[in-house]
Amino acid sequence: MSLIQRGLTLLAGVFAAAASLAQTGPAQVSQTVSLQQAHQIAREALGIGRPDIALQVAAQILAAHPGDVTAQIVLAAAQSRTGQPEAAAGSARLAYRGADTRAARFEAAFLSAQAQAQAGRPLRAKLWLRTAQNHVADAASGAAVAQAYRVVSSQTPFQFSLTLAGGPSSNVNGGSLHDSFTFIGISIPITQALPGYAVGGAARVSYRLPGAAAREISLTVSQRSVWLSSEAKRLDPTARAGDYTFNEVGLGYSARHVLAQGKLALNGSAQVGRRWQGGRVLGDVQRLDLGLMRQVGARSVAGLSLNVEAAQYPAKPVADAVQWTLSASLGQTGAAGGQVTHRVGYRVVASDAAGVAYRGFTASTEWRAPPWIDGVGFSFAAGLESREYWKAPTPSPDLKLRASVTASLHKLQRFGVVPEVTVTAARSRSDIVVRDTRDLGISFGFSSSF
Repeated sequence: MSLIQRGLTLLAGVFAAAASLAQTGPAQVSQTVSLQQAHQIAREALGIGRPDIALQVAAQILAAHPGDVTAQIVLAAAQSRTGQPEAAAGSARLAYRGADTRAARFEAAFLSAQAQAQAGRPLRAKLWLRTAQNHVADAASGAAVAQAYRVVSSQTPFQFSLTLAGGPSSNVNGGSLHDSFTFIGISIPITQALPGYAVGGAARVSYRLPGAAAREISLTVSQRSVWLSSEAKRLDPTARAGDYTFNEVGLGYSARHVLAQGKLALNGSAQVGRRWQGGRVLGDVQRLDLGLMRQVGARSVAGLSLNVEAAQYPAKPVADAVQWTLSASLGQTGAAGGQVTHRVGYRVVASDAAGVAYRGFTASTEWRAPPWIDGVGFSFAAGLESREYWKAPTPSPDLKLRASVTASLHKLQRFGVVPEVTVTAARSRSDIVVRDTRDLGISFGFSSSF
C-alpha cells in the first residue's frame, strides 16, 4: 500500500469518527479513532503533499476539540500551503497562545512567520521568527530560523540594525599614562588617562537598490558618551565628561559582485560623514573601501583590500590627514579549530602635522573558537601596529597592541538578541609620553544571532 493510500485509508476512519461525533458527541470519537491517531493522520497528509486533506482532518479535530493546539498547528500549515495566508496567520496565532510546550511554541511561531511573509508583511514575519528563536531546542531549528530570516530579509529593500555596548574603562579620554613631560628641565602638564564608564551605540538604516547586483545606500549614526569616576575627578577636577562625547553621522553606498560561480567576490563602498566631539563639530571624513575575496580551498578564503580615509578639521587644518591602508587576509574554517582570520597590512598617513603623519605595518588575528561550554561562544582578537612618525623621528617607532575576548551568552538570548561580555586591553608604547597610553575595559553589549 502506498503512503497516499495509507493516508486516505486512515482518513476514512477520521471522517467516520466525525460522523459519529455529530450524532453521539465527543465520547464516541475514542471508539473509532484516538485523538493521537487523528493528529498522526493530519501530519501524514501534510507529509505526502496533501494539505487539502490535512485541512479537512484538522477541521474535524477542532470541531470535537476546539482548543487542540496540534490541530491548530496543522490547520495553519495546511492553510498556508493552500494559499490562505490570512487564515493561516490567525490559526498559528491561536496555536501559539494555547501552546504549553517548547516544541509547539516554536512550530506555531515559525508558521506565523511563514504566513506573514506570504501575506506580504516581512517586518511582522521577522518579529515572529525572533519569537520562534526563543523556543529553539536544537542547532537544526536555529539554523532553520536563521535561513528563514535571511529569506524574509531579501523580500524587503529596507534593513535596520542597532548595536549597544558599555562598561567601565581605565582610560575614557584617551589620555597618557603620565601626567607631565620634562622639556629642558621644565615639567609641562599633559592630559592624563581618566577612569570612568563609556557607553556607545550605532544605528544603521539601509535601502537595497533594484537590480541583479547587490547595491545599497545606508545611513549610519553612532554615539559614545562617558562618565568620569570619583578617581578621575580627583586626578583632574577641571575635567568634564561632556568634552569626551563623540558622535558621527555617515551616508554611504556599497556594491558587491559575485563571479566565478560564487568563488570570487568584488566589494566596494564609499561614505561621507561628519564628526562631533563635546557637542562641537570636530571635522568631516570620507572613506573608500575596495576589496576582493577569493575561495582558495574547501575551507579557506583569501582577500585583498584597500582602504582610503580622508579627514578635515576646520579648527586645526594642519591636522588634516589622508590615510591609506593596504591589507591581505586569509580566513579558515574547521570543525575542530573554529574560524580564524589572519590579516597583515601596511598603513601610510599623510599630514602636515608632525604628530599625525606616520607609516608602518599592521597585523591582526581573529578567532571564533569551537563550542567549549554549552550555551556560551567565545571569540578572541589581537592586533599589532608599528607607527613611524617620520616627520618627528624618535629612537624607535611607536608600538600599539590590542587584545580582546568576547563571551556570547546564547542561553540568555531573547528574540534572537544575544548578550555579550567583552574584555579589552590596549597598550601604546612610545618615546613621546603623550602617546604612551594604556586602557583596560569591560563592556556589556548585544548582538543579533541572525
